[in-house]
Amino acid sequence: MAKTNVFTIIEDLKDGLDELMKALEPLARVAVKETRKGIKRGRKATRKIVKRNLPKATRQLRVLQGQYMTIVRKLSKAQKAQVKKLRKTKGYKEAVKFASRFAR
Repeated sequence: MAKTNVFTIIEDLKDGLDELMKALEPLARVAVKETRKGIKRGRKATRKIVKRNLPKATRQLRVLQGQYMTIVRKLSKAQKAQVKKLRKTKGYKEAVKFASRFAR
């Protein structure tokens, strides 16, 4: 008699799970569609939006900053200190020119 009770409980649980799966099926379809749309959009779309919204001066400054950081990374501590001091007074453009002399 104990076996019968266990099996009936298992069957009831299976029936409940089947009903739940049927009820959630439309939601699952929507979730899959939305997830695929997000994957298709991907990072490229967000990058374009960010680049488009940046002012030209900001974009140029970031390019200069990247060049500066690339050059300064290879310098010694003393050279870095000199370049940083120049950057604070005269800006990235002059600092990149000065640091490129050290890099050679």
